[in-house]
Amino acid sequence: PFASADDLCKDKEGNIYILDSGNSRVVKINADMELLEVIDLSELELVEPQGICFDKEGKLYVADKGAKAVFVCTPQGKLIRKILKPVSDIIDEKTDFAPVKCLVDSNMILYVLSFGSFEGAYTFDESGDFLGFFGSNKVNVTQQLLSDRFWRLFATSAQRERMYRYVPIEYKNFCIDESNFIYTVSNFGEQEAEGQVKKLNPLSKNILFLGRKPD
Repeated sequence: PFASADDLCKDKEGNIYILDSGNSRVVKINADMELLEVIDLSELELVEPQGICFDKEGKLYVADKGAKAVFVCTPQGKLIRKILKPVSDIIDEKTDFAPVKCLVDSNMILYVLSFGSFEGAYTFDESGDFLGFFGSNKVNVTQQLLSDRFWRLFATSAQRERMYRYVPIEYKNFCIDESNFIYTVSNFGEQEAEGQVKKLNPLSKNILFLGRKPD
Protein backbone atom coordinates (compact mmCIF):
# COMPACT_ATOMS: atom_id res chain seq x y z
CA PRO A 1 0.00 0.00 0.00
CA PHE A 2 0.98 3.63 -0.51
CA ALA A 3 2.27 5.46 2.55
CA SER A 4 2.10 8.96 1.01
CA ALA A 5 1.42 9.53 -2.69
CA ASP A 6 2.55 13.13 -3.22
CA ASP A 7 2.97 13.57 -6.98
CA LEU A 8 2.64 11.83 -10.35
CA CYS A 9 3.65 12.25 -13.97
CA LYS A 10 3.13 10.42 -17.25
CA ASP A 11 5.37 9.28 -20.13
CA LYS A 12 4.68 9.26 -23.87
CA GLU A 13 3.35 5.70 -23.70
CA GLY A 14 0.72 6.73 -21.16
CA ASN A 15 2.37 5.00 -18.22
CA ILE A 16 1.91 6.73 -14.87
CA TYR A 17 4.64 7.27 -12.28
CA ILE A 18 3.49 7.86 -8.69
CA LEU A 19 5.83 9.31 -6.07
CA ASP A 20 5.22 7.34 -2.87
CA SER A 21 7.36 9.51 -0.63
CA GLY A 22 6.44 7.64 2.52
CA ASN A 23 8.06 4.50 1.12
CA SER A 24 10.90 6.29 -0.77
CA ARG A 25 9.85 4.84 -4.10
CA VAL A 26 8.24 5.61 -7.45
CA VAL A 27 5.52 3.21 -8.57
CA LYS A 28 5.04 2.77 -12.33
CA ILE A 29 1.63 1.61 -13.60
CA ASN A 30 0.02 1.46 -17.04
CA ALA A 31 -3.23 3.05 -18.19
CA ASP A 32 -5.12 0.00 -16.88
CA MET A 33 -3.68 0.57 -13.39
CA GLU A 34 -1.50 -2.54 -13.61
CA LEU A 35 1.83 -2.52 -11.79
CA LEU A 36 4.83 -2.39 -14.15
CA GLU A 37 7.78 -1.41 -11.96
CA VAL A 38 8.83 -0.10 -8.56
CA ILE A 39 11.79 2.31 -8.54
CA ASP A 40 13.57 2.21 -5.17
CA LEU A 41 14.77 5.64 -3.98
CA SER A 42 15.99 4.58 -0.53
CA GLU A 43 19.66 5.18 -1.43
CA LEU A 44 18.95 8.88 -1.97
CA GLU A 45 18.16 9.46 1.73
CA LEU A 46 15.17 11.64 0.91
CA VAL A 47 13.71 13.90 3.61
CA GLU A 48 10.45 15.37 2.26
CA PRO A 49 10.11 14.64 -1.47
CA GLN A 50 7.11 16.31 -3.09
CA GLY A 51 7.63 16.35 -6.84
CA ILE A 52 8.93 14.12 -9.65
CA CYS A 53 9.46 14.35 -13.40
CA PHE A 54 11.43 12.70 -16.21
CA ASP A 55 13.41 14.26 -19.04
CA LYS A 56 13.41 13.06 -22.65
CA GLU A 57 16.42 10.82 -21.94
CA GLY A 58 14.60 9.04 -19.13
CA LYS A 59 16.44 10.59 -16.19
CA LEU A 60 14.38 10.93 -13.02
CA TYR A 61 14.20 14.21 -11.05
CA VAL A 62 12.99 14.34 -7.45
CA ALA A 63 12.19 17.70 -5.78
CA ASP A 64 12.84 17.35 -2.05
CA LYS A 65 11.58 20.21 0.09
CA GLY A 66 13.14 18.89 3.28
CA ALA A 67 16.56 18.17 1.78
CA LYS A 68 16.50 21.56 0.02
CA ALA A 69 17.64 19.86 -3.17
CA VAL A 70 16.61 18.35 -6.49
CA PHE A 71 18.00 14.84 -7.01
CA VAL A 72 18.86 13.88 -10.60
CA CYS A 73 18.85 10.09 -11.00
CA THR A 74 19.06 7.29 -13.52
CA PRO A 75 15.75 5.65 -14.54
CA GLN A 76 16.56 3.04 -11.86
CA GLY A 77 16.87 5.65 -9.09
CA LYS A 78 20.68 5.85 -8.83
CA LEU A 79 21.99 9.32 -8.00
CA ILE A 80 23.69 11.28 -10.80
CA ARG A 81 23.88 14.72 -9.16
CA LYS A 82 22.23 16.86 -6.53
CA ILE A 83 21.11 20.43 -7.32
CA LEU A 84 21.24 22.77 -4.33
CA LYS A 85 20.43 26.45 -3.82
CA PRO A 86 22.28 28.49 -6.47
CA VAL A 87 24.73 31.21 -5.55
CA SER A 88 23.74 34.29 -7.54
CA ASP A 89 23.52 38.05 -7.20
CA ILE A 90 19.80 37.89 -8.00
CA ILE A 91 19.03 35.53 -5.10
CA ASP A 92 18.81 36.86 -1.55
CA GLU A 93 21.05 34.99 0.90
CA LYS A 94 18.07 34.72 3.27
CA THR A 95 15.87 33.09 0.62
CA ASP A 96 15.22 29.43 1.34
CA PHE A 97 15.53 26.86 -1.46
CA ALA A 98 12.79 24.31 -0.80
CA PRO A 99 11.90 22.47 -4.07
CA VAL A 100 8.35 21.15 -4.24
CA LYS A 101 7.71 20.61 -7.99
CA CYS A 102 9.92 20.19 -11.05
CA LEU A 103 9.70 19.65 -14.80
CA VAL A 104 12.09 19.47 -17.75
CA ASP A 105 11.44 20.80 -21.26
CA SER A 106 12.63 19.34 -24.58
CA ASN A 107 15.78 21.50 -24.42
CA MET A 108 16.74 19.81 -21.13
CA ILE A 109 16.04 22.97 -19.11
CA LEU A 110 14.96 22.13 -15.56
CA TYR A 111 12.25 24.26 -13.91
CA VAL A 112 11.85 24.12 -10.13
CA LEU A 113 9.13 25.57 -7.90
CA SER A 114 10.45 26.39 -4.44
CA PHE A 115 8.10 26.72 -1.46
CA GLY A 116 7.69 30.36 -0.45
CA SER A 117 9.43 31.72 -3.54
CA PHE A 118 7.61 34.52 -5.39
CA GLU A 119 10.26 35.14 -8.09
CA GLY A 120 8.89 32.38 -10.31
CA ALA A 121 10.49 29.05 -11.17
CA TYR A 122 14.22 28.47 -10.77
CA THR A 123 15.75 27.31 -14.06
CA PHE A 124 18.87 25.18 -14.55
CA ASP A 125 20.69 23.86 -17.61
CA GLU A 126 21.52 20.20 -18.24
CA SER A 127 24.67 20.48 -16.11
CA GLY A 128 22.77 21.91 -13.16
CA ASP A 129 23.98 25.50 -13.61
CA PHE A 130 21.51 28.22 -12.60
CA LEU A 131 20.05 30.22 -15.51
CA GLY A 132 17.65 32.58 -13.76
CA PHE A 133 13.96 32.80 -12.88
CA PHE A 134 11.01 32.10 -15.14
CA GLY A 135 7.47 33.47 -15.16
CA SER A 136 6.93 35.29 -11.88
CA ASN A 137 3.37 36.34 -11.07
CA LYS A 138 2.60 40.04 -10.89
CA VAL A 139 1.41 41.68 -7.68
CA ASN A 140 -2.39 41.60 -7.56
CA VAL A 141 -3.56 45.24 -7.48
CA THR A 142 -6.27 45.75 -4.87
CA GLN A 143 -7.88 48.79 -3.25
CA GLN A 144 -5.85 48.10 -0.11
CA LEU A 145 -2.63 48.08 -2.12
CA LEU A 146 -3.43 51.43 -3.73
CA SER A 147 -4.32 52.90 -0.33
CA ASP A 148 -1.09 51.68 1.25
CA ARG A 149 0.97 53.07 -1.63
CA PHE A 150 -0.63 56.48 -1.05
CA TRP A 151 0.04 56.55 2.70
CA ARG A 152 3.60 55.26 2.14
CA LEU A 153 4.37 58.61 0.47
CA PHE A 154 3.88 60.38 3.82
CA ALA A 155 5.28 57.68 6.14
CA THR A 156 8.62 57.80 7.91
CA SER A 157 11.28 55.15 7.28
CA ALA A 158 10.35 53.38 10.52
CA GLN A 159 6.66 53.41 9.59
CA ARG A 160 7.37 52.04 6.11
CA GLU A 161 9.34 49.16 7.66
CA ARG A 162 6.24 48.15 9.64
CA MET A 163 3.86 48.39 6.69
CA TYR A 164 2.65 45.29 4.86
CA ARG A 165 4.87 44.17 1.97
CA TYR A 166 3.13 43.26 -1.27
CA VAL A 167 4.85 40.48 -3.21
CA PRO A 168 3.70 38.28 -6.12
CA ILE A 169 1.77 35.12 -5.27
CA GLU A 170 3.79 31.92 -5.62
CA TYR A 171 2.84 29.12 -7.99
CA LYS A 172 1.30 26.00 -6.45
CA ASN A 173 1.91 23.62 -9.35
CA PHE A 174 2.78 23.48 -13.04
CA CYS A 175 3.05 21.16 -16.04
CA ILE A 176 4.40 21.32 -19.58
CA ASP A 177 3.07 20.26 -22.99
CA GLU A 178 4.82 18.87 -26.07
CA SER A 179 5.49 22.39 -27.40
CA ASN A 180 7.23 23.57 -24.19
CA PHE A 181 4.34 25.78 -23.09
CA ILE A 182 4.15 25.76 -19.29
CA TYR A 183 0.79 25.78 -17.51
CA THR A 184 0.79 27.22 -13.98
CA VAL A 185 -1.69 27.24 -11.11
CA SER A 186 -1.70 29.91 -8.39
CA ASN A 187 -3.74 30.11 -5.20
CA PHE A 188 -5.20 33.58 -4.81
CA GLY A 189 -7.14 32.60 -1.68
CA GLU A 190 -10.67 33.94 -1.56
CA GLN A 191 -9.99 36.48 -4.31
CA GLU A 192 -10.91 35.65 -7.88
CA ALA A 193 -8.56 37.23 -10.38
CA GLU A 194 -7.13 36.67 -13.83
CA GLY A 195 -4.01 34.54 -13.94
CA GLN A 196 -4.95 31.80 -11.49
CA VAL A 197 -4.32 29.43 -14.41
CA LYS A 198 -1.76 30.52 -17.02
CA LYS A 199 -0.21 29.22 -20.21
CA LEU A 200 3.28 30.70 -20.42
CA ASN A 201 5.37 30.96 -23.57
CA PRO A 202 9.22 30.99 -23.49
CA LEU A 203 9.11 34.75 -22.79
CA SER A 204 7.00 34.18 -19.64
CA LYS A 205 3.95 35.77 -21.30
CA ASN A 206 0.51 34.38 -20.51
CA ILE A 207 -1.15 33.33 -23.79
CA LEU A 208 -3.93 31.15 -22.40
CA PHE A 209 -6.74 33.18 -23.99
CA LEU A 210 -4.71 35.03 -26.59
CA GLY A 211 -7.03 36.25 -29.37
CA ARG A 212 -10.21 34.82 -27.85
CA LYS A 213 -12.31 35.06 -24.74
CA PRO A 214 -12.60 32.18 -22.25
CA ASP A 215 -15.79 30.09 -22.44
